[in-house]
Amino acid sequence: MFIINNKPIELKTLEDKKKMAEKFYCKAYYSIYHDEKIKFYTMAINMNSKYIDAYFNRGEVFRSLKEYSKAIKDFIRVIELNPKDKDAYNNMAVAYYENREYEKALDSYTKVIELDHENYNAYFNRGLTYKAQNKYHKAIKDFYKTIVLNPEDKEAYFNRGIIYYNTGKYNKAVEDYTKAIEIDSKYEDAYNNRGTAFYLIGKYKEAIEDYIKVIKLNPNSSEIYYNISLICAEKNMCSIICGENKKCIMLNFKDRI
Repeated sequence: MFIINNKPIELKTLEDKKKMAEKFYCKAYYSIYHDEKIKFYTMAINMNSKYIDAYFNRGEVFRSLKEYSKAIKDFIRVIELNPKDKDAYNNMAVAYYENREYEKALDSYTKVIELDHENYNAYFNRGLTYKAQNKYHKAIKDFYKTIVLNPEDKEAYFNRGIIYYNTGKYNKAVEDYTKAIEIDSKYEDAYNNRGTAFYLIGKYKEAIEDYIKVIKLNPNSSEIYYNISLICAEKNMCSIICGENKKCIMLNFKDRI
């Protein structure tokens, strides 16, 4: 006998419990409220202790609420029920990463890769984890593998560019930022970073051109106006900013005074 909504309900068979679990699962799935989702997924699990989807989805709700230990516990339960569930390993890795448990995140992403050798997202995310630990050599290898599997992955080029930049390899950084821009011509962060890399290798004209592109994409990028003014003051490069570009910069700069 179970009490549900203050009403006694007799569930005589295992099949009855599974059907009731499915009803609770549907209520959780379609609810827009986190607390209701957790409540109904939990009720579904109470009816069916092997309900993989309920554990998985509840884990995702916990992760979205930054309750990482609870999320990880649910993903572990999914893996106990299905040791080859790569999505559970992946989401558990994300939870570990967001909780800054990088070594455990690496182990989980590696498990995803063992289960699916062509999972470029797992390589990319493992690369991000290595990058967070400043293990740049390993991160670059994973970003390279990501690009091999998915040549249009702008984020892999961008993040590899950041590593090259951080290690003083500015020309290589420019190459990767350029590739990211070729994939996405409106990639604001890539223009910004490439502009700074150009500045550091003495290509001031190219740096200003990239900063101008950032302003056109996002006129509210206040730090870019400072970068341009710095180059103008230090390198006497103001003469290369002309026509509509100069008008655009002056108008937006005036708005910020």
